[in-house]
Amino acid sequence: MKPLSFEVTEPIKDSPDPLEKPKVALPDAVPALENNEGIEAYRERAQAFIDRYSKTGFFASFSGDTSIRFKLGQAFYFDFQKGEVNLATDWFYNKGFSERQILWACMHEIGHFDDFKTDPKRLMQNFDHIADEARKTGDIMLRKWETVLDQSDPKQKAFLDHLKKTTPANPERPEMGTFNSLAQSAYKIHHPFYNSLDDIWVNNAVSRKAASFERGTEGGKEIESLYKEKLFPGFDYSKGESRHRQFINKLLRDDNVPDEQCVVSPDVEEALNRKIQFAGKSYTAKELITTFIKPRTGRDTKAGERYTILRRTLEPIFKELLAKDIADWKPEWKPPEEQSQESEDTKDQGEKEKPQEPQESKGENGGVETGELPPTTPFEKEIKEWQENTIDQLPPEDMKDLFKKFEEVKGKKEEEMKKVEQAKDEEEKKLKAEDERTPQEKATDTQKNEDEQWAKKNASRGLSKEQLLENLARFRQVQAEIAPYLDELSALWRHIIFGTSREIVRGMEGHFKTGDELDIQKTIEDWGSIQEGKFEQTKIFKKIEDKEVVTQKPELIRVRVVGDMSGSMNDERLHILQLAMTLVFSSLDEFQTYLNVTRAETRSKLEIETEGWTFGNTAEKIKSSDDRDNIEMVSIFNHIQDANGGTYDDVALSSILDSLTPDDTERIESGKIMDIVFEITDGGSSSPDDARVAVDKLIEKKVITRAFQIGQVSRSEQNIFDSVWNEGREKECGLRVGVNISALIPAITKALKEYLGDVSI
Repeated sequence: MKPLSFEVTEPIKDSPDPLEKPKVALPDAVPALENNEGIEAYRERAQAFIDRYSKTGFFASFSGDTSIRFKLGQAFYFDFQKGEVNLATDWFYNKGFSERQILWACMHEIGHFDDFKTDPKRLMQNFDHIADEARKTGDIMLRKWETVLDQSDPKQKAFLDHLKKTTPANPERPEMGTFNSLAQSAYKIHHPFYNSLDDIWVNNAVSRKAASFERGTEGGKEIESLYKEKLFPGFDYSKGESRHRQFINKLLRDDNVPDEQCVVSPDVEEALNRKIQFAGKSYTAKELITTFIKPRTGRDTKAGERYTILRRTLEPIFKELLAKDIADWKPEWKPPEEQSQESEDTKDQGEKEKPQEPQESKGENGGVETGELPPTTPFEKEIKEWQENTIDQLPPEDMKDLFKKFEEVKGKKEEEMKKVEQAKDEEEKKLKAEDERTPQEKATDTQKNEDEQWAKKNASRGLSKEQLLENLARFRQVQAEIAPYLDELSALWRHIIFGTSREIVRGMEGHFKTGDELDIQKTIEDWGSIQEGKFEQTKIFKKIEDKEVVTQKPELIRVRVVGDMSGSMNDERLHILQLAMTLVFSSLDEFQTYLNVTRAETRSKLEIETEGWTFGNTAEKIKSSDDRDNIEMVSIFNHIQDANGGTYDDVALSSILDSLTPDDTERIESGKIMDIVFEITDGGSSSPDDARVAVDKLIEKKVITRAFQIGQVSRSEQNIFDSVWNEGREKECGLRVGVNISALIPAITKALKEYLGDVSI
């Protein structure tokens, strides 16, 4: 039996009948073998034919394995690297195989593959059984030689030593063990017994699965013709063949050519008709094969089960006939010089017929030229004919390599499946854990992933990813402290965008035929129609109607926070300043996001800008209005750390004033820009007169300018603060928060709501 090179596509299934699959039909008609065709043209045509079937998925459908590939070449062998079954073109060509018969030969090998795949372990064990039987038979034949050889003759002694010498069955496969030369020949006697019965199983399996090769069909008749005319020509085996060979040849040929029964010698006929007791009943050899060996629905006919039955039933008969053949054999020693030239030519020609077969030893006699020795067994001609005519031309010793490859690939597939299952389990656990997480936990993870992506994107702008993530983590902590106020302002932004973009007012509208108020002027104008009684055409009344009025909308809201970094700002006050800036910048950034995502719907032109300033002896802008990626926003803490110097807020206020362009001034005046400045300080100004002037000019330019004084301050500092922000003003611009500096955050929130609450988009 010869298996195929393959990849495992599914685990081995312990099915009682692996052949119960839908029958596979041939996809197209099969042309006959062309006459007078050269071997290369024959190879190309046959290969194209096989490839056409491969592309249609025929072989994959037939075998259930997508990796089986056939290639017509110069020898029969498996290419394990490429996963190809190589077929010798000249063997098919010389025997005149048609394309349909080559196709069937491929299906026959696939049948062996299916047989192997279903029960690989016990099938491999049977090779060891055959080897054991071959060694026993070899020993029997060796003893016969020992009785006829004169060991005092150096040549005969050398010949006997040669017969006894053991060599590896295959040097490339030491695990196959060793044989003497007679055991090697005996292996080729015992192996065809199982191979023939395997072929009966395979051929019946093919016809069960491929409707076009069933008995009686055109395909079935071609296979019958193949066995009758090309593989086993002639039907009279009673003369010229050994008993054991007649026995197996008749079983195989009769099963494939049922209309022409073979003739065998009487003792073989008796053996075939002998009743065999098995499983409580009596069977002839053919009856036993039909009942227990051929594939049947509902019965286990896997290789291991078949071999168990054969060892108890037909193999003893085969061995009995073989023993008679060996008993009749009278080995005869002839000196090398008496070997006929004809024998040498025949053997030499036999070597040439298979010049490229892989896995062959360099000679059955351990390096001694066969032409120098007499035949070692009486069955050499039969062995050679079997090797030349059996449909299974692929080397049987590849079975162990195939089994090893099968196990390796199967193991890899199982490992892959295990990994897939583990990944599936992990994913299910992850999904379950995800379902059990709170909305807040999910939101936190989402925010964390977004922060990671943001830091990665902006890492090249002067700060590393790690530094940005550190700043962002601190920013998130501060946001958590002021979360209620952020939520309060978030509601305001949603209200502005979704609730007050248009204003509904009630007013008197006209003119109508009826209404709430008579329009005297209109009555005078239509008096002529009234006198003529044309009341349907007269519309002299007004009604109170709801009408939609588009409110004034700014195109830009700019909020600047100016923070005190003078020496009196302790850690607590600096932290409050950080909270205040985070509140303004973060909340207004959210407002900008709302505007962006609804712009297609609202058509609003409104944009939001924020700036951050600090002052001590000098002024510094710590956040610019074009900080679109919020790098400066999340990094403001780097600038609000060490306080020192005086309280020269006038420098920062003057810088803001100087930044206003004529266009800004015009747009602020027209209401297209709403500009807001919030100053946060813990004392009075170091230059109050200059600060007063800067505030006056900002207010004059309609910039909303407000200040918040925090902490415990002196009477003098209160007075200075009031002189800059409150004294002589129509509306006070400064708010004293006091000792409870945490009140700054709600105060800032209230101010934002006050100034931005009436904004429409």
